Amino acid sequence: MHLRLSANLVFVSDVDASKSFYRDILGMRLIAERPHYTEYQLEDQTFLVEEKNAIRAPGFDDVRVGGRTGIIFSVSDVRHAVEELRAKGVRIAVEPVEQPWGWNAAFSDADGNEFILEEGS
Repeated sequence: MHLRLSANLVFVSDVDASKSFYRDILGMRLIAERPHYTEYQLEDQTFLVEEKNAIRAPGFDDVRVGGRTGIIFSVSDVRHAVEELRAKGVRIAVEPVEQPWGWNAAFSDADGNEFILEEGS
């Protein structure tokens, strides 16, 4: 078996309202739209945003909207990125902190889905 990561997925309460965050604030390119679903491109990665909805397969009714996602975005300067996000009205969940491996922070969308910012190349 050969596995490869296909995409990242986050659930929101209103997919139409989330477009302004993912497309306009984070700068992801909207590449597909369907009811309850949007698909974005961020460099060579696919990022899916789906509205929690009743038409999904069994088991998806238990998905969580809000909280730490485990999705990490890399930026060249975490402290600068946090200030840019804050200026755009984005909630900063964790202020920049220096870890043994470098600087990181966390921010969230309107539903409280939290993403980690990591300083990298």
